[in-house]
Amino acid sequence: MPSGHRDLLARLDGLCSNLTEATPDHEAAFLLSEMHAALSAYFRREEQLIRQNRDTGFGELKVRHDGLLQEIRDLIEKPGKRTGPDFGPSLSARFHAWFERHARNGNGE
Repeated sequence: MPSGHRDLLARLDGLCSNLTEATPDHEAAFLLSEMHAALSAYFRREEQLIRQNRDTGFGELKVRHDGLLQEIRDLIEKPGKRTGPDFGPSLSARFHAWFERHARNGNGE
């Protein structure tokens, strides 16, 4: 896995570790917003590089990026989706699985 992905995952893991069953809704929304911002910035840089290289897989990659970002927006906007004692660890695991696939085949899904 590229070092940029590892660094981003470390940031996401830190944020996920603060999501517990007792995390107030406003704090959970803030943490999720921070995750969204980190992912958006990373994806923006990655997409710029791909466009500069005129990679033919840009469209599919953009769809995958947008899909993951939408999942995070849904969690921000719908507090009922972020429940349970394992929410933070399960979200972290979701990110790790997504980026493992992303690194392996370039599309995250």
